Amino acid sequence: MTAWRRTSTAAGAYQILYRTWKEAFDQGLVSDFTPASQDLIARNKLKTRKALKAVEAGNIEDAIGYLRSEWTSLPGAAQSNFSIADARKKFNQYVTELTIK
Repeated sequence: MTAWRRTSTAAGAYQILYRTWKEAFDQGLVSDFTPASQDLIARNKLKTRKALKAVEAGNIEDAIGYLRSEWTSLPGAAQSNFSIADARKKFNQYVTELTIK
């Protein structure tokens, strides 16, 4: 994919780069690129970037601060057109959806 005049291997729900998937694959974390594997990779990134506890506590602003240098579509990052308010709204929507299940 080409975005911002750069070629990217970003794919899937979290726009995971090939090198990130390969790292997870080499570590035995995943064996494919299914939605479940993408979730595992994203959760692992949250954990290794010290953002998981912030997400679990509902502190989206701190979590985004830990992650925006790697996920450039997050609010405040280089390729973002998404605000903190948008992120908070989406987070609350997901929490509600998961709580109902």
